[in-house]
Amino acid sequence: MKRCLWYGLLLSLLFLAACACSMPGPALPPVTGDVLLSSTLAPTIAPSITPTPVPTLPPTVPPNISFPRQTPPEGERDVMEALLFGNLVEFDGCVRVEAADIGAYHLPVWPPSFYITLEDGVIQVHDGSGDVVARVGDWVRMGGGETKITFLDTDVRAQIPDRCAGPYWIVGNEVAGVSFVDLPQHSTIAPLLDALAQQGFALDAPEQSHAIMLYPEPGIAYRVAEGWLHLHLFPDAQITQVRADSIAHELPHPIIDWAASPHFFRCEAVIALYLGDDARVIEALAGFCGESFAP
Repeated sequence: MKRCLWYGLLLSLLFLAACACSMPGPALPPVTGDVLLSSTLAPTIAPSITPTPVPTLPPTVPPNISFPRQTPPEGERDVMEALLFGNLVEFDGCVRVEAADIGAYHLPVWPPSFYITLEDGVIQVHDGSGDVVARVGDWVRMGGGETKITFLDTDVRAQIPDRCAGPYWIVGNEVAGVSFVDLPQHSTIAPLLDALAQQGFALDAPEQSHAIMLYPEPGIAYRVAEGWLHLHLFPDAQITQVRADSIAHELPHPIIDWAASPHFFRCEAVIALYLGDDARVIEALAGFCGESFAP
């Protein structure tokens, strides 16, 4: 009898233990991945976002002045590589290049970042960096190519009033303007003129030069010792050297009837042409520029 009681008590204890183990406890979230061993919860930090800068648009065109600009490209801008030379002029509110040698007045369509300002009533053309590259009245050298209005984008045509008819010139990467008034003060031309003055040569006011083999690069001419001295400025020394090499190659061929003996000198970015035979002038030019490269 006692043995039965002990068995009954043992079975009751086992039953109670089993029930305790099967009772549900508080629910815990499942743990996946790495476990952060910390007594506090790490805060979530949003990554910093740098705002995209708003592009700076060129200043507005002064009233009553037509200054059409090309449509900004999505990628790199394609350009043509012809050259246009002439005086930058403005009439009827149209900024044009007067290419007198071909009798044309091209209306430039400028790069998207170019703009104009008025300084003492003179129109100045600025590039995308804000530098003045030309002024109305300057002799300009302009890269690009001619086009017809039918090839212009709709938004470009909308910038061109009827009074500013073509021909049109799509401006490329190169735009450089030179004032003939400023040429005598150029860093190469001014000391050359001083060297001639120190030799006793009187120099009157210069004229605009159209010397063969040097034009249409901008130039001025002086009457010197019964001859003429033509000084033409090129964009840089490399282009000057290329032109000098071409002259040296072409000059021996009898294609030009010179009014006087030609003597060419290269002075950095300037080519000097002396038409005359005064040994003092030739010596002064050689002393400043180096020996004549042609003839």
